Parts: sequence; C-alpha cells; structure tokens
Amino acid sequence: FTSAHRDSYSNMSPGMYHDMIVAGRVIGAPEMVHEAVNRFRTLMAQKFYFDGWWSEGAPSYHAQTVGNLMRVADAAKGYTDPEDCAGERFENLDLESEVPTLAKAIGVMNEAVLPNGRPIPINDTWSTDKRNPLKESVSKLWPALGHGVLAAGKDDTQFQIHLNWSGAYGHSQADNGSILLFAFGREMLSDIGYSYGKRREWTNVSASHNMVVVDEKSQIYGTPEKPTTGNLLFFEGDDDHVRVIDVDASPGYEQCSDRKSVV
Repeated sequence: FTSAHRDSYSNMSPGMYHDMIVAGRVIGAPEMVHEAVNRFRTLMAQKFYFDGWWSEGAPSYHAQTVGNLMRVADAAKGYTDPEDCAGERFENLDLESEVPTLAKAIGVMNEAVLPNGRPIPINDTWSTDKRNPLKESVSKLWPALGHGVLAAGKDDTQFQIHLNWSGAYGHSQADNGSILLFAFGREMLSDIGYSYGKRREWTNVSASHNMVVVDEKSQIYGTPEKPTTGNLLFFEGDDDHVRVIDVDASPGYEQCSDRKSVV
C-alpha cells in the first residue's frame, strides 16, 4: 500500500522508510527494502542543501528529519540481499557510509546551537529543544540555508551574533535579515521561536523579530518557486580584529521601490 503511493519527501517520510525496511527484513521482501533505500537516497539528494541543512531551514524540523534518517540507517545496517535478488544487490548495507550528506546533516544539528545548547531560534524552532552546550563558539557560514554566525570565546565568555537571510520553504517566518545576539551567558536579542497556540501569528510576523520593518508591513513569505532568500555579499568570520557579514535582504521587501537593503 505504501509503495504504491507517491512520496512527498517531507519531514515525515523517513519514518515510513524505517518501517518499510523493518517489514521487508521481517517478511523477506527485498523489494520493500530497496524501495525504502531508493527513497532515502532521493530525499537526501533533493531535500538537503549542500551545506547539510534540511530544506525547511528550521532547526527543530532539521533535527526531527535527521533523527528519523538515522533510524532508517540503523534499521538497514548490515542488510544483505538473497543470492537470487535481481538488479542492484545490497551486501552488508551501510547507508551512513554510502550517503555522506547524512554525516554533514548530523554535524549541522550539533553545531547550529547557542552556547547554552539551545538550537538557534530561526524560523520554526521549539523553545523546549536542547542540545549539548558548547565549550567554544566559532564563526559559521551556511550559505545555502542563508545564515551566518560571528562568534568567539570559550565557556562563560562565549558570544554569538547571528544574521539570517533564509527564504520560505516551509516552517519559515518573515525574518529575512533578522539578528540574534547571545552574550554574557544569555540571549540578549532573541526570537520567540515557534508556537502552535494563540501567539502563532505574532511569532510569524516581522515585527516580532530584531529586524527592519517597512511601512508597518511584514515581509512577504515567498514560495519555493519564488523564494525570498537574501543575497550574501561578504563574510569574514575569522579575522582577529574585524568580523563582518554583509547581506542584501531586499527580496523580502516587496513594498519598497528601492530594495537594495544591506545589513
């Protein structure tokens, strides 16, 4: 039933792949295992950016997707096809080694955090999510996602300045060009994050973020066909004296006749 339906390649798809592999191994149906592996490969190739981020650009949903993909790899680990299996033949299958994008995505999940271990609150990020706290903060650039971090310090002296210019690809907010600041052990400039409740509309709009609002209007959300992703102009995150992110955030401001807006 599952194999007969088109895959949407969403953040929920990996859970299906896991179950298909388990069922295929239990009942001796190699074609089911192969179908799940092919879908796994397609999702990794088409729905992750080259910098390792899940395409929705939301840390919580990145972690959900990657966590379930790790379950898929675990369920498939060591699988070997019967001798009479036609076509591609799996022997001692190891998806983690075969698909290096998975390791990169796991790295993103562990690196895209504030010093206290909270995932960076961009787009739809659950405030209850938690990772391991950082011992040291270093500058990061994720150009495909559209996010940069200027950072330094160790332990209690860590600081991070974030600038986000990601577009709207699902679970997004109107925050192209928003700024986050972590210093002195806490979030000095932050983002409410994500809410399913009555505050949902407020968490989405531009005015609830640390960014420029023009004519009291939120940015446009854009679409996958016409995204609002900003344009990175310059990044220097390692100089001992000056560190800079230079971004054109104009795609989100359709109300502006002159939209060259550099942050």
